Amino acid sequence: MEKSYILGRQVGSGVDGSVCVITESSTGYQYACKSIDRSDNAAVLHAHAEITMLERLRGHPNIVTYNGHFEDERQLHIVMDLEGDDLCSHLQERGPRPEKEAARILKAVVSAVAVCHERRVMHRDIKPDNVLLPCKQSGYENVKLADFGASADF
Repeated sequence: MEKSYILGRQVGSGVDGSVCVITESSTGYQYACKSIDRSDNAAVLHAHAEITMLERLRGHPNIVTYNGHFEDERQLHIVMDLEGDDLCSHLQERGPRPEKEAARILKAVVSAVAVCHERRVMHRDIKPDNVLLPCKQSGYENVKLADFGASADF
């Protein structure tokens, strides 16, 4: 990728790296960027597997959108659309959801999992932390399955 980005706030972290907001210099558009330390060979292998899975799953409305990746001297960066809160945080903030809302969330997640399985991908880490809400005003049917770092072919 030959675009330049401005690094912003950190929005998450995991075993293999961290997720920050980045801003594309030319457009001002913001993305989520998962950064993995290149000195950790196992983490880099997982990241390349994640990239492969995200490329295979492009285009589904309930799967996080992959926008490319790039490397610098220290890190491998995976660029994805910036989404809102994760479902776990949302539920902690708002409490249990009524059955109709829960059904819309579940339908979206099942739709994403069905596409994963059609394309021979196992997510292997489905949990509320990995289900993202696009924005506060969006309906639950627009949640997105994220974090394909543990995914595998089958």
